[in-house]
Amino acid sequence: MPSEPSILELDQVTGGYGGAEIIHEVSVRIAPAEIVVLIGPNGAGKSSVMNAVLGRLRIDGGRVRLAGRDITGVPPEQVVRQGVCYVPQTGNVFPNLSVNENLEMGAYIRTDDFRPCIEEMYTLFPPLAERRRAPAGTLSGGQRQMVAIAKALMVEPVILLLDEPTAGLSPRFRGDIFRVVREINARGTPILMVEQNARQALAIADRGYVLVDGRNRLEGTGAGLLADPDVGAMFLGGGGDPEARTPVHGAGEDGGAGHRGAGPDPGARVHGGPETETGAPARDPGADGSDGRGTTDPDPGASDSGRGKDRP
Repeated sequence: MPSEPSILELDQVTGGYGGAEIIHEVSVRIAPAEIVVLIGPNGAGKSSVMNAVLGRLRIDGGRVRLAGRDITGVPPEQVVRQGVCYVPQTGNVFPNLSVNENLEMGAYIRTDDFRPCIEEMYTLFPPLAERRRAPAGTLSGGQRQMVAIAKALMVEPVILLLDEPTAGLSPRFRGDIFRVVREINARGTPILMVEQNARQALAIADRGYVLVDGRNRLEGTGAGLLADPDVGAMFLGGGGDPEARTPVHGAGEDGGAGHRGAGPDPGARVHGGPETETGAPARDPGADGSDGRGTTDPDPGASDSGRGKDRP
């Protein structure tokens, strides 16, 4: 466990939706400088952990703390104003607004001049600079995900929550997203990420948690979980990664980023040409009143069932 104080902590949290309990005494903590990954099968409760943080889950037991402050059951809007920003898997951009307008919408709680922050986002995501006037709905799936992450970063969050950021993307664009996650973290933002591409996610993670049936099953460093035979059998298609106990330099097997032990990736800024990924177009976040930043009602499949599967 990290020795420094937690920026975010779930302590023995139990809760669910309606009359059903989805997570059971789940404990997760993220230190200020960490990338922490949640992995597990569909229906394990991974996204429900994030909903517990966001005030979108009925909590029957346990506490959620942000920088030591109890935010258990605090409404989503107030959670966002306290610095928690969430990028959902779908419905995370305004498709009819331009890229630049999406970034402006992301800064809606700011009262200062946020234009320098917009330019910083274009430095972090060069492909967006080229398309800043284009409607977000006309972008590729990978570029839409860049817009969604950049929009969340516009409020300079104290922690960033990413729910399946690479779902449905080609190997090339998955690698781009993982590399930029590393750079965001290197710039000082802690990250909690739910991800089905377990090998690549653990390769960039400081620590990870394995959830099964809504409960903590395993916890360890990213490298340690990669090397764990049980994790390998469940998620990595084998008996653990024999290279995981030493830093992995260069790209992962699907074009993902190497292990954090290799140091910051000099090519971490996202560069891209013509898009080839097959991610399905994001639905209009305005359809349910969402701004794509975690203030919507829970999805019907909030127990994670049917979520997190890579689209062909």
